[in-house]
Order: sequence, then structure tokens, then C-alpha cells
Amino acid sequence: MSVEVKVPHLAESITDATLAEWLKGDGERVRQDEPIATLETDKAAVEIAATESGLLHHARQVGDVVHVDEVLARIEPGAVPAAAPAPAASWAPVGGQVMAPGVQAPPPA
Repeated sequence: MSVEVKVPHLAESITDATLAEWLKGDGERVRQDEPIATLETDKAAVEIAATESGLLHHARQVGDVVHVDEVLARIEPGAVPAAAPAPAASWAPVGGQVMAPGVQAPPPA
């Protein structure tokens, strides 16, 4: 079950803000209390922190005007991001040594 990250009460007279920046990407793993986004009002910029550890899913886009208590994102607690496939490395023996791709063998002595 996902946890909602909502726009907090910013100040008594401020009811909306602009989503200025995502500090963490959609689908990225976040830790509780880690900054994930920046909101801007006519008075200040405010960082929004993750309310839970897990996978972050954006609900709004940069530039959107958001209102107090509106959902900015959802976090799937305990979720693990899909693993990216490991790059295929072709290790090759060179002069009795195994060299990593892109590494040149030292000149013969």
C-alpha cells in the first residue's frame, strides 16, 4: 500500500505553491526524511521530504501549481526498483593477464 506525500501547510496566508524541482526521480528509491522536491511560493522556497522509505512515484510535474493537502507523490514502502541489466563486459586474456574492457595491456618489457 502506497503512502501519500502531500503539500504541507506553508504559512497562514499561503494556499498554493509551484512545484519547482524534483530532487529525486520517478521510480527512484528514497529514504524517510530525504528531500524529494522543492516548492516555491511568492515568499520562499520549501523542500519537501519523503515521509517513508521506499520507491517514489511522482503525481505532479515540475511547473504545476499545487495546493495545501494535495498529493505530490506516492511512496511504495519496502519496494525495490527494477534492477537495470548489468553491462556485458568482455574480459580478455592479454599476455597471461586478464584485462578489463577498455584497459590496455602494459607494453612488453
